[in-house]
Amino acid sequence: MVTEHEVKQQIGMGKRNAIKMRHLLERLETKDSRGLRLHIQSLIAGGLPIISCQDGYYIAENAEDCAANIAFLKSYIVNTQAHITHLEIATEKYFTGQMRLI
Repeated sequence: MVTEHEVKQQIGMGKRNAIKMRHLLERLETKDSRGLRLHIQSLIAGGLPIISCQDGYYIAENAEDCAANIAFLKSYIVNTQAHITHLEIATEKYFTGQMRLI
C-alpha cells in the first residue's frame, strides 16, 4: 500500500518536473489512481502546494504558480456552474412537455 510520504517523494518541484498520473502509478507500482488522488488531496490539505495541470502534478515553486492554477480552477467552476444551470433548465423544459415533441 502506497503512503503519502512515498507520493510526496515522487512529485517534483516546478512545472518542468511535472509527472503524469500514469507515471506516478508506475513509479509507485500501484494501479489505485483513486487512492493516489486522495493522497494528493491530503497533501494539499496539509499545506503542500501541489499543482495539477496538463503536464501532470508538481509542487509550486512560488505563489504565482498557485495563483495561476487557482484562477484556472475558478474559471472551471464558473463554466461548470453555467453548464449545470443550462442542463437544469433544459431538463425542466424537456420533461414538462414543452420540448417532448422532438
